[in-house]
Amino acid sequence: MGFLKVVYILTVGVFVVLFFAFGIMAFYAEPKFPEYPPPSITRQFLPSTPTPPPGVVTPTPEELQREQQYQKEFEEQRRAYVRARERYSRNLFFIAVSLGVATIALSFLLRPQWEVIRSGLLLGGTATVLYSIIRPLGELSPIYRFLAIAVGLAVLLFLGHRRLSERRA
Repeated sequence: MGFLKVVYILTVGVFVVLFFAFGIMAFYAEPKFPEYPPPSITRQFLPSTPTPPPGVVTPTPEELQREQQYQKEFEEQRRAYVRARERYSRNLFFIAVSLGVATIALSFLLRPQWEVIRSGLLLGGTATVLYSIIRPLGELSPIYRFLAIAVGLAVLLFLGHRRLSERRA
């Protein structure tokens, strides 16, 4: 295989995975981390000192209560964000795996005359499956990661065997 064909295969593969990754980001936005409340008077007070330094006001009980309420609300928002992030990661995983496996399958269904495009799609589909596993890595259940690898491996072995058998014939 010539140098230009190899470059073309790599380019198609990279663009396939970028197409899917940026498409997912464009049409399925990830949750945003909640914004912490604005600085308040209680964060200006240094509790480790017996008396506040000059220019720092001691918070009133109402200000302390308001600060505790800010903390509580922020913690609730943070927990909701974590749950939303877990759902997002799981959904992103299934979307990207599906797109990757479909692209791999498509690469095997194309006519043999399109060898370079088939190889580029195969590379791009494989890279998309890898993206689906790596992107949400810390947030994804090990069972999902294992199942993705198992399904991807089964599809690759089946279609690869079929394609290599087709070449010999």
